[in-house]
Amino acid sequence: MRRKTLEQLENELLQIEQNRESYESILRQYQNQYTRLLQRRKHEQRRLRTRRLIERGAITENFIENAPELDNEQFKDIVAGAFNVSNPDEEINEVVTADVAG
Repeated sequence: MRRKTLEQLENELLQIEQNRESYESILRQYQNQYTRLLQRRKHEQRRLRTRRLIERGAITENFIENAPELDNEQFKDIVAGAFNVSNPDEEINEVVTADVAG
């Protein structure tokens, strides 16, 4: 078995170090890509939720006379009355808690 010279070992180490740096660079690129995709997904989820809330709010306003003139508390009371809910804040908290747990 032939032994490698010091120069050969150093060249081999240099090559391995260059490969390692290249793989680390590739890994960083994938990590950045993953982070960007997570951010895009979160942004898209927020956009869809905002759109849904606006659309549903508009639909609800169509059924309430003088809705634009009402403050939020009056509006909430009318909607709660339509659904026979005595304590709307408690009902909303129960729905949100069930949705998060569920």
